[in-house]
Amino acid sequence: MNTAIATHDDLGTLRVVEVVALLGLPSKHTAKQQLSGLVDDAVKSIIGIVHRLVLSTIEKRTGDEFRAAFAETFPNYARLMIAISTVITSTVSRSLIDRISSESFCEMESDIREYALPAFGADVQSQAMFTVWTMRKINDLMQQIAQRSDITDSLKERDGRIAAHFTATLLTARFGLDCLTLSMYSPRNHPIYPEVLEVITDLLRSAVNAYAWIRQGVDLRFPVDEPVLPNVEWDDEDQELLNGSMRDMETEIV
Repeated sequence: MNTAIATHDDLGTLRVVEVVALLGLPSKHTAKQQLSGLVDDAVKSIIGIVHRLVLSTIEKRTGDEFRAAFAETFPNYARLMIAISTVITSTVSRSLIDRISSESFCEMESDIREYALPAFGADVQSQAMFTVWTMRKINDLMQQIAQRSDITDSLKERDGRIAAHFTATLLTARFGLDCLTLSMYSPRNHPIYPEVLEVITDLLRSAVNAYAWIRQGVDLRFPVDEPVLPNVEWDDEDQELLNGSMRDMETEIV
């Protein structure tokens, strides 16, 4: 995970900096302010395709229909999201990526507060806010991983498996957020039916799984040493005290 974040199957790999970009992709406001014209145009073009994929999925009426559409759409969605993060990280400095991500998190939270409650109700709004908060915490852990690129060869295979699960669950949660945001801006044009909303809420919960996986990646690099307890000599007096306490316990039980 120190040099690449792998996804399942053929979805490609992401460097740590690309995951940071993926966590907080630039919104329309941050993009206009901080991305160059050509990069902004490229990102907008790919995002336009992503939005069409997501909209074609949330138009389903039942949970089963949505699950089937998600299974078909998700691989292409993931490739496009990776393409966006690759474009950004190939042309933008790390410091600017960090700033854009931070501002994007703030904008997502602000929009969820304003639009999600009337569109979906308090429970879904709370879950969406918690998902963004979890992604902030994931971003903090990614910063820790970026600080330590060394990992022993014996741990690389395990690290790769962790990275694969992490990216898959992170993208799943991101898909759920995209479903909500596209609908809540225009709920009349892009409504989400109740059964579908339940499934999308489950997708949001994948952020917790992503956090658990990235936490394992951090623990590989920063293991916590078990405390070494001092060797205590055990004499006859200690044994007598133990025997006495055991007799007292037996008396109390009787």
